[in-house]
Amino acid sequence: MTKNLQPRATAAAQPGPLFNNSNRQFRNTLRKRVDQYFADNNLSKKGGTKMLVKAILMVGTYVSSYLILVSGLVTNPYALLALAMFMGLCTALIGLAVMHDANHGSFSDNPTLTRWASYSLYLLGGF
Repeated sequence: MTKNLQPRATAAAQPGPLFNNSNRQFRNTLRKRVDQYFADNNLSKKGGTKMLVKAILMVGTYVSSYLILVSGLVTNPYALLALAMFMGLCTALIGLAVMHDANHGSFSDNPTLTRWASYSLYLLGGF
């Protein structure tokens, strides 16, 4: 029995897009409807104060957990493990909520604040 030793085609080796996006009617219709919804309800596409409070709470929870972890106040190994796991959860939440919104440009009207929010997970050591 012989094996086929031909290399597999990869995405990088294939010319052009991997999907057909020649018909953009669905995307354009969806974009118009979403824009109309925000306009009809007088809503901003940016997160505003609620988004900022959410980000501050998430980062504050992460930082306070870290400070408790390194302060020596907690010495029980199981409690330290739970605290480290909680910090991991906080890191994931910051990436999924804060950084994700910022990368889509919906974090704030201030472009500098949005840019720094998009770096938030990297500042915490997540990649």
